[in-house]
Amino acid sequence: SHPSEVRFGDFKLLSLHAPQYGWKHLTARSPLVHLLQPDYFTVFRISSPGTPIFEENLHLDFGTEEVKFSLITKCMLSEDLEHIKRMDRVIFKLSMDCMLQPFDFISSILVQLDHQEKGRLFYIRKTSILACDEFGMPSIGITTLKDVTALVTTCKPNNVDITFSPDRQDLCHEAHKRINAVQPKRVSITAREKQIVHCLFNGMSSKEIAGALYISKATVDTHRQHILHKWEVTNTAGLMKRAVEEGCI
Repeated sequence: SHPSEVRFGDFKLLSLHAPQYGWKHLTARSPLVHLLQPDYFTVFRISSPGTPIFEENLHLDFGTEEVKFSLITKCMLSEDLEHIKRMDRVIFKLSMDCMLQPFDFISSILVQLDHQEKGRLFYIRKTSILACDEFGMPSIGITTLKDVTALVTTCKPNNVDITFSPDRQDLCHEAHKRINAVQPKRVSITAREKQIVHCLFNGMSSKEIAGALYISKATVDTHRQHILHKWEVTNTAGLMKRAVEEGCI
């Protein structure tokens, strides 16, 4: 098949000629690419963001293992991976609906990976449009990862930030409306349940919590069961992890 023409700034790329997407080639053509500051990046078709047509590792360290897209996906926390898929669907649908052009926006998501050698790792994942086809429709995208493990110890679930170029600021409200529409609904807990979560975080037993809050131990145990049920966890360790994710502690 013939390669389709795509435009990146003021020059042309051939979508089937992947070597043209090397970092040195891209940065020589557009200063905007430098905004992404990646340790690793992939280039993909907007129609299939989960299948890179090019990837390059610049600085990412996975110990003895070679850094590849398949390995990164395998190591990523399942909830982060699902969140990324949801956000990609929203962002690229918006891109097509509004015929967004290269670097009209940069979306950022803080993600976590569990690597067998390196342990828990944190990365900023940035995504943007890299090129459009001859009709001005978004065609090629770029996703980057930058290691921020030294700066971050935890992250809230479902985080996302979209920065639009000055002439596309009008899309901020529409983007956030679409994002909010697909975000999982949080399960709220009561003020009393939050008190109990804080006490558990401080290492208190049910008996100690009962004394501190002037309620019976049976009532404390009932509240604890309600929290476990609401947050769909099975033990106190899972409850503490969920409490951090929900921003309760």
